[in-house]
Amino acid sequence: MSVELNSLTNLKNLSISGNEIEGFKSFNGGEELLNMSNLQHLDIGYNYIGNDVLSTLRGLSSLKTLWMYHNQLKGTFDLKELDTMSNLEVLFLDENNITKFIGSRGLSSLKTLSMDDNQLKGSFDLKELDTMSNLEELDLSRNNITKFIGSREMRSLRNLRALYLWGIITIKGSSTLLESLGALAHLEILDLSGSNFEGATLSLGASTNLKILHMSESHLKGTRFAQGWYFL
Repeated sequence: MSVELNSLTNLKNLSISGNEIEGFKSFNGGEELLNMSNLQHLDIGYNYIGNDVLSTLRGLSSLKTLWMYHNQLKGTFDLKELDTMSNLEVLFLDENNITKFIGSRGLSSLKTLSMDDNQLKGSFDLKELDTMSNLEELDLSRNNITKFIGSREMRSLRNLRALYLWGIITIKGSSTLLESLGALAHLEILDLSGSNFEGATLSLGASTNLKILHMSESHLKGTRFAQGWYFL
């Protein structure tokens, strides 16, 4: 995309999703560092943007929302690449091929992080979120996460109110995933819809602040709860 976007100095909202964009280049063909100091909202979803393009976004210091869903981000996603976005509050990374996530102290203002439908597998270390003390909403739906690693003393978890785990693949009869949610004692919204808990014994005892629980289409027949009741 060879456009002098930096000349649009008053631009606050830019949506260029669905354009088969691979990156940002100047007219001379070199990589273009986006420098729109007033830009607050950027939607570059449904393009062909890869990890190497992240460095060209460092000049967007006023950005509050960034949508990068359905691109070609893959492997390890290191948030240090976005450290200059100290005002960023919302980050959407859905529908990519991210296999590992590394947090960053530079995004302390982040409130919403969505990584729905990526390639995260096995244990998810909540310590990677510990630097994001204002994080309120986390979406890890449609990944292969089986367990969360963390503790209740972590700063980031005190403000986390909503966790979306729709379509998480679970092992039949296992409740390891739910047991590990004990570190998220302040959760108010938990979405476990589209999972498979058939025959498992579930415990939500640590989630005493829960106000909304979604478990639609989760194969609950025969599932027992630690409190002593179960679904027939």
